[in-house]
Amino acid sequence: MSIIVKNQKILVYNLTEKVVDYCKQMKAYGSRIVAGVNPGEEKHKVAGINTFGDLKEAREFTGVDLAIIFSDPGHVLRDAVETIMAGIKWVVIVTEQVPLQDMVKIISLAEKSGVRVLGAGSAGLIIVGEQKFGVMPDAIFTKGNVAVAGKSDTLSYEVVYQLTRSGIGQSAYIDLGGEAVSGMRFQNVLQLFERDEDTKVIVMVCQIGGISEELAAKYIPVMTKPVVALIAGQTAPAGKKMGHGSAIIAKEEGSFNSKYNALVKAGVHIAKGPEEIPHIVKSLFTQRANRVL
Repeated sequence: MSIIVKNQKILVYNLTEKVVDYCKQMKAYGSRIVAGVNPGEEKHKVAGINTFGDLKEAREFTGVDLAIIFSDPGHVLRDAVETIMAGIKWVVIVTEQVPLQDMVKIISLAEKSGVRVLGAGSAGLIIVGEQKFGVMPDAIFTKGNVAVAGKSDTLSYEVVYQLTRSGIGQSAYIDLGGEAVSGMRFQNVLQLFERDEDTKVIVMVCQIGGISEELAAKYIPVMTKPVVALIAGQTAPAGKKMGHGSAIIAKEEGSFNSKYNALVKAGVHIAKGPEEIPHIVKSLFTQRANRVL
């Protein structure tokens, strides 16, 4: 089973000149952008893409499977709710600094509707060598069997780069987003990777704050695929925001030790830095090959 069906029809919210380059990169990678929506505007074309004034018109004209939202923070709630209510099953929110109460409403509606939401502040997802839905630099990826999921896009890119330069390809990358409240969590993504036939090893790029890693640790023991993790923020003091909106810890909950202990107990292989991950992954592939023999 694939993580996402091939040939997804993509709609882009707030398709302006500012995001045209991202759209061109997605199309060059093989993704199908069929429409844009700029609420209130007359139908026109942006970079050759039909752009409509509302979702209903865009969907009737093109059909849509996945939406990517670049809207201003104050408009994300409106656009995400419209998308979810339309029955579109994947929503990627690239926009950062979306109001916390808006994300809570979006996530609640998405869970009730069976819609997968990435973000806010997500770089999107990429099925390596096939489709790209977001803003990640695709040049660092190479096709293979290691799936990567992360809360920090910059650190995740470094992990992917280290894998690629070591000759280890990737099957997929999913960015959860670095905001305090996000849609999909590690456990949701791990379930997708567990079912994906092209994925043999999984890498989690974690950071302090929230309990996504701790929740994932409860699911990992029943998985059949090995998991490697890198945890950023070991020296962060409790109660202090460290760059990302999600990187806030209260006492022990969400701390480095909390995540480290939960993941180790679940049998996860912990890396000290990005450069150590390829070595761990190679050893896991070797162990797998020996078992087959």
